[in-house]
Amino acid sequence: MSFSVVINVSGLEGLPQKMRAVRQGILARLDTMLRQAGETIVGISREDYLSGPRPEKLGRISGDLARSVLYRISGSSVQVGSNLPYAPVHEYGATIVPVRARALVFKTLDGAWHSAQKVVIPPRPFLAPALNDAMPSVIEIVQRQCDAAIKEALA
Repeated sequence: MSFSVVINVSGLEGLPQKMRAVRQGILARLDTMLRQAGETIVGISREDYLSGPRPEKLGRISGDLARSVLYRISGSSVQVGSNLPYAPVHEYGATIVPVRARALVFKTLDGAWHSAQKVVIPPRPFLAPALNDAMPSVIEIVQRQCDAAIKEALA
């Protein structure tokens, strides 16, 4: 060959081992990432969406719903939710109709009794918007932990 270009890349001899070290570092930090992400989403849900003003958001009456919003880590994911039976009603809305009676009868916060053929509860989500609002912070958490794993592996 009368003309050739030689490209020599040095310093990559230990790359596979370094990449394995980065992977191990990220996996070692996964629980921390998930915990911090869960705490962030729960905090936003409680403070920004479960503290009024009504009717756009849910105001706190007893605080039970806000206290019930928790996170759970399962494998490589974090799940945020509530175990209260009325949580989905607030998140998605609902129409309540009588099943065994002619009308619904209920007492409102002002102490007055009412009857109705149906009650429409509008959606006032507190989980989905909290997740959406938390995404920049969650990305930052993951990025910070991955950067730490890379620095440690390359040290």
